[in-house]
Amino acid sequence: MKPEYNRKVEFTDDELREIIDSFLEFKPVLDKESTVDNPNWWGDESFLHLLWKYNLVDRKYNVSLNKIIEKYGKREIHSLSLEKLDFLEIMTIFTYIPRVDHHDYRSEFVQRCFDDGTYYNLLCRLEEIRNEL
Repeated sequence: MKPEYNRKVEFTDDELREIIDSFLEFKPVLDKESTVDNPNWWGDESFLHLLWKYNLVDRKYNVSLNKIIEKYGKREIHSLSLEKLDFLEIMTIFTYIPRVDHHDYRSEFVQRCFDDGTYYNLLCRLEEIRNEL
């Protein structure tokens, strides 16, 4: 089956573990209770790097995001981050967040997603998915 949008959509359990572990490497940095510092952390660029590395960038993120919004009945990204999203839905949101700032550099949306716990919530959900494998 040809991956949709040239985005990888099928994974073995081992591939999923590797990908999720790469994202979870940064979870302690975002934990408000933690004092862990990760020298590989460069903010949202860390997530973008992983999306490109594993061919997970959702090039049609607007279409995918509209489907996610319709599915969960929530429009706010932070509210969606609290849902039981699946792996590809999380990758769509990771693709979407920095695109908002790219199109409106004054929005500071990425920083808001760090500050309000959106990124942390998505990483917690990834950890749940990993534990279910």
